[in-house]
Amino acid sequence: MTGCKLVSFPVLALALFLSTPNAVRAQKAQKDAVSVHKGVCVLSGGQNYFRPCGYAQTYWVAGEQEVLLILRQQYNKTAKAPADEVYVELRGRIGPKFGDGAAAKHDGVIRVDSVLAIRERKGNECALPPGRPKPSR
Repeated sequence: MTGCKLVSFPVLALALFLSTPNAVRAQKAQKDAVSVHKGVCVLSGGQNYFRPCGYAQTYWVAGEQEVLLILRQQYNKTAKAPADEVYVELRGRIGPKFGDGAAAKHDGVIRVDSVLAIRERKGNECALPPGRPKPSR
C-alpha cells in the first residue's frame, strides 16, 4: 500500500506539470472569449468607462458604432445626472490598454458586442472595494 502512494504521488505531480501549459492556454482563451460583464458605466461628462462590480479597474468602452449608439442612447435615458454611474450588463470581451489618448488612462478596453441590460444603480450595488476612491477619468 505504501508503494502505491509513492507511485501515485510522482504520477500526479507529472500530470499536473504536463497539464499546466494547457491550463494557461485555457485561461487565456477564456479571457479572450466573449462573455457577460456586469458593472457600472459612465458615458457622459467627457467620460467613457465601464467598471466591473466589486473592482476598481476601469475599461474604455469600444465596439461597433451601432452597438455604442444603442448603449449611449440607453445611458442618456437612464442616467439622472451627467457622469452618473448606471448599472449595465454587456456582452463583450476585455482587452489590454491601447492608444495614448483618453483610452490610455484606463486599465484596458471592453469591446461591447451587445447591451443586455441597463438601469439605475440600486443603493450600494456594484460598490467599489473598501477604501477605493471613485474613478475620475
